[in-house]
Formats: sequence, C-alpha cells, structure tokens
Amino acid sequence: MKKLLFIATIIIFSSCHQKVKKDLTVQEIWANYIKTCGDTNKLKEVKTYKAKMFYTNKIGAFEQDIYIKYPNKLLLVDKFNDNSKIYKLNGTKAVEISKDSIRTLSKEETDVLYKVCDLFAELKYVDKGYKFELAGTEKVDTIETYKVKITTNEKEIYYYYINVNTFYIVKLEAKDEASYYSNYKIIDGFLCSLNSKFVSKNGELKTEKKDIEYNAEIDDSFFEIDK
Repeated sequence: MKKLLFIATIIIFSSCHQKVKKDLTVQEIWANYIKTCGDTNKLKEVKTYKAKMFYTNKIGAFEQDIYIKYPNKLLLVDKFNDNSKIYKLNGTKAVEISKDSIRTLSKEETDVLYKVCDLFAELKYVDKGYKFELAGTEKVDTIETYKVKITTNEKEIYYYYINVNTFYIVKLEAKDEASYYSNYKIIDGFLCSLNSKFVSKNGELKTEKKDIEYNAEIDDSFFEIDK
C-alpha cells in the first residue's frame, strides 16, 4: 500500500521553455520551478483532482481511479483482475475496503492520505521554512538538471532534479526511492507529466495517467464511509 500511496501523491506541475540562466541561486531555481507550475493564484484555487492511473510492473498491470477534494477527502479505487480495493478518507477517518472486509487505517496510513490531499503542496515549502540547498548540476539520462536538496521541518530529505532549460521536474528522489517524469501535456492550464516511473529496491512501477481533471464537481457524499 505504501508504494501505491507514494505514487498517488504525484501531481505533476506545468512548465514553459525559458533561456538557460547560469549562476542561479537555489532560491531563484525554485522560484522558476514554481513559476512553471502555472499561475500561482489559479493553482491555489484548485480544490479537486481526478484521474485514471494505469500501472505496470514485473508482476502485471492494474488500474487506479483517484479522486481528491482538498483539504482532507480522498478516494482511491485499485482495480486488480482478481480483486479490487478501495481507500477512503472522509475528513476524519480512513478505511481500506476489499471484497470481504473493511479495515480502519492506522494513523500513519491516514497521515499519508492527508498528504495526498494537499494539492500542489510545493507552493508552501518556502512559507513552511523548509531548507533549500543546491547540490550542483547532474545529468538524468541526457538531460542536464539542477539538483536541489530540500529538508523538511520533520528532517525528511528530498532531491528535486529540475531541467536547466525548462525548469520542470525530471526526477524526484527520496531515500532509496526515485520517480522519473516524462511526456508533458497542458491540462486545464497546467502542464502535467502523463508518464512516470517509480524505482525502488523492489523494482520498477511504470505509470500512465489519463482523464486528468482539475476542479471537477465532486460532492462530499462521494467520500462517505458506511458505518
């Protein structure tokens, strides 16, 4: 579940082509990255997100429908050949529903779902006081990137590999895990990565995203949990 929830947190931002600037500070690099995400005011107005996700790994393939309503409601539907699982967060409680059972998620699992609901969380990194460091430049495949180290207030460390030409994200690294992003398309004014690859010690998980929609009408009843 942890891997799927990590993948589900990925909402890709927008970008535009800009002239390469040398000797940028890490603050300038991050500001350019945020700028490429789209109009900041419009980003802040996004309250819902929905998409279809298609996953492939060495075992096989499965689909996932994801619905998010900011700040604290979420529905994930994992569709396997032999079974399906549903994860629901209604604002106060989170459960996992399968064909034969319903399980209340632990606090740790629920906290992960809350993080998923925080749409465009990167907009808040500076205000939250996260530490930014420029760890140099590095090639990801053939793409030259700025390697930006971010340390959260909880001492979590992330490395953002940001294209030096376009300032969109190419790779996101955390501990022994990394996600790679490609195939960008503008959707509802935001440039989204439609293909990504998640790599960990357990192998690779490829993702294709379709039917992405922002600010769709989603009633609160959609996230209700049967007692």
